Amino acid sequence: MASLLFSLFTLLVVASVVAGTSGCVLETIGNNVITSMNTSKRILDVVQRLDVKIDRLEKKVDAIDMRTRLIATLGAIDVSKYEVSDLYKDRIYLASKKVARFNIQQDNAACVGQGGYLLEIDDENERRFTWAFAQKIGNAPHFALGGNDIDREGRFVYYHSKKPVPSQVTWLPGRPNNAGGNEDCMAFWMSRGGLNDIVCSDNVKYLCEIPLRS
Repeated sequence: MASLLFSLFTLLVVASVVAGTSGCVLETIGNNVITSMNTSKRILDVVQRLDVKIDRLEKKVDAIDMRTRLIATLGAIDVSKYEVSDLYKDRIYLASKKVARFNIQQDNAACVGQGGYLLEIDDENERRFTWAFAQKIGNAPHFALGGNDIDREGRFVYYHSKKPVPSQVTWLPGRPNNAGGNEDCMAFWMSRGGLNDIVCSDNVKYLCEIPLRS
């Protein structure tokens, strides 16, 4: 807008000179244009300040919405069966309290009953967070996730979403190795410090992922 007014001012100056308009009239026109430019700048400043305030307000509303969702989700979790993690981005995680024989179908259904699904690690940051959570809970040789290669050996996918386990997710060195020919499920190996493939019926605790946004 300022550039448009400046161009208009320039045209008026040229027109005035060509027409022989008096200096007084030219000065008046110039003052009016400058006043308009200053007014436009003030309006622009106000709009920019409003944009900042609106952005802050939207963030506050989003935070309130997230807190409301978190409270509702926590209220629905069966804490007699699960330990609950801290908030990570827009989700929380659960760890089953008892070591039991893993059944990927039944345990995923149990996670669904809590509002989520067996853990699906998307990247290294999430892997580190969920590993630290499993370490904190402890008291199990493995913590099972949703990853598995039951349908196709060597191609690990997540049970719930059917998405491939991302290549950037780091396994323990030499894993998965399908030792014994029947290690088809993915788990944190607590004594070794990372991801391993295990027999799908091993005795484990399992991890659920609970998204707070759909």
